[in-house]
Amino acid sequence: MDDNRSSFKLGRREILKSAGAMMATAAVNPTLLSATPSEKTKNRRIIFRADDVGYTPVYNIGIFRCVDEGVVTHIELMLDSMGAVDAMEKLRERPWLSVGWHDHWFGSPVTDPKHIPSLLDDTGRFRFRYRNGPEDPTAYRGVKYDEALIECRAQIERCIKVMGKAPDITWLQKGQNVVEEARQAACDEYGIAYDTGTKESPQSGKVTPVEPRFADCDVFAPVMSGMEKIKRSGGDYLEYFKQDPDHLADHKAPIVVFHPGFMDVYMLADNTGHILDPLGKFYENRFLCSQGLKQWIFDNKIELINHRDAIYGTRDYQNHLKESNSPLAV
Repeated sequence: MDDNRSSFKLGRREILKSAGAMMATAAVNPTLLSATPSEKTKNRRIIFRADDVGYTPVYNIGIFRCVDEGVVTHIELMLDSMGAVDAMEKLRERPWLSVGWHDHWFGSPVTDPKHIPSLLDDTGRFRFRYRNGPEDPTAYRGVKYDEALIECRAQIERCIKVMGKAPDITWLQKGQNVVEEARQAACDEYGIAYDTGTKESPQSGKVTPVEPRFADCDVFAPVMSGMEKIKRSGGDYLEYFKQDPDHLADHKAPIVVFHPGFMDVYMLADNTGHILDPLGKFYENRFLCSQGLKQWIFDNKIELINHRDAIYGTRDYQNHLKESNSPLAV
């Protein structure tokens, strides 16, 4: 841990003790007391989301570093991948996180393959894996609804057994293919909320409409093209939040998406077409644990929330911060 981060944590603990301690801390780092939120950032909330969790155990190491040392509040979990059980075990110990069902279908079936032959290719893996694209109708030809529902149930049941509960939310592409129809039925059966906000697709640019009962929650997941432009120009990741090119501040519960896991040989060799920037994942990991990001959150009084908090009005993540005596609690 670097000296700056150590002083940051110590200073925040002092702030929580007394006004006298706050004055002492200000002498070391006056920005802790002098910073005033701008009108644009005042009373803001943000969900920090980590994607593709469960890809491999090594990938998970990076993810949970960002949970334990950083500001990740929501986990998108792939229920079928080789690191899924490892991630579920870790998530069981961290109930303040919300969990989404991330349906890339990168892994292998949980169900005995003999019961779901229409879902699998010649290698025994899902024929509609992400590399085909969720909107490619040819990937779903011949897939039987009953078999898809069997696999969806098996993935959720294993999640309940290991993690102690089903995922909280997922995003559906309703009516698009038979697998999505099965997923919707499984979500209804297990009480998994879906389409809880507005989401932009990076592949098609289409916007997933929100379910009417969640419309007032104003959850917004942009494609974050503004972040990509900043990265390509050599800018700091923090500039994305300062400049706010995707207008996160205009929404009650914006989601910012990262892929901050550590990569391994399996992921590099896995032909999903999804691993585009291995080094970028390292930089994202470093950023999510950085002093600079935490300082910005503190200075602007950003309320960190998880996805469950956003749609149900709970304060699970903030309660965790308070119980941990975190300076980021508001």
